[in-house]
Amino acid sequence: MEAFDGLSEDNMKDRTQEVVGAAQKAWVSYVEEAQKDNEPGQRVEMWEFWDIYTRMVSCVPYRHIGQRLLTDVVLELEIIGEETEDSAWKDLPELGQTLREGWNDDPTRTDLSMDGCTLEHWLSFNAWFARLVGSGPKRALNLMLWSIKEGLEKDLEKLAGDLESERKRRKGEFEEDLKEREQQRTKAELLWMQEHGLECASRSCVDSEPTKEDEAARAQPAATPEGPPDEASEGTGEHAEKDTKVLCPEAVTRVAVAAEYFIHAAPVILEESLIWHTRGPFDDQEQRIYRAGPLFAGTFGFNLERWGFWKRRLGELKSQLGDEEMERNVDEALEKMSAVEVAVARHL
Repeated sequence: MEAFDGLSEDNMKDRTQEVVGAAQKAWVSYVEEAQKDNEPGQRVEMWEFWDIYTRMVSCVPYRHIGQRLLTDVVLELEIIGEETEDSAWKDLPELGQTLREGWNDDPTRTDLSMDGCTLEHWLSFNAWFARLVGSGPKRALNLMLWSIKEGLEKDLEKLAGDLESERKRRKGEFEEDLKEREQQRTKAELLWMQEHGLECASRSCVDSEPTKEDEAARAQPAATPEGPPDEASEGTGEHAEKDTKVLCPEAVTRVAVAAEYFIHAAPVILEESLIWHTRGPFDDQEQRIYRAGPLFAGTFGFNLERWGFWKRRLGELKSQLGDEEMERNVDEALEKMSAVEVAVARHL
């Protein structure tokens, strides 16, 4: 992206205005083309704009200064919408729904993302959204809470096994579907040849039925390797003990994502924890949306008890990350949490 070339704190504001202007022009051109196929007066929705924007965000490394630029651009577009009543930007239509759909791409979930989102993309996307939450009007707090819950309120040591089980299940479903399709193709081929009085000489026809030799081979138990067992496979010794403490990459990413929200939006999270009890009453659906994960026994939503749990949990998980950069990020998150606690205490 050309706007990132030579980007610095000194030219951040000017670059932001340049990108905002380019975004407005691009949207006007898009609307003009789209309206050619629309009914008169029909509004052009912004799904595609925000989908492209959030995908671009995901491609920018989570510590790159370009993340700041892409955050400021959204905030500026929102201000333009408020000041000009421009329907394209007022309240940023379709952004909230686009963000919600983005959570379906989470590659750390056991039901697996099918959209090609990598762990790096997921961390970048959440780092940008954390900046957005911490810099502007409160929005989509449920999405932030879900990411924190996934990283800090669930048993991450089980995640690797859960993901492997899901992969095996999907692999089994795929292989079963492939087998069924092959059988259907073979039957169709046989039927066609019978109708035309031809003999079936193709390999698929010959192999369509298992032979006695095939069945006998499948019945044989798998051979076991000879020799002494591999020490690493025994789960004993210093190295094995160390390995069991390190979380899988997906789990590490979950913790890193949670840390990003405290790094960039700790004041917002603590404020919500202080005032949440003044809202309500909450219906059953709202309580489900904001409910806690299995490791936290407290109430739903934001509250000081949950804030304290998150802080303790970050400290506990730090030693299991196996990545110095992620460990530093957790330290930064804890520092931001402590700093905002001190700031709030001074005003009491």
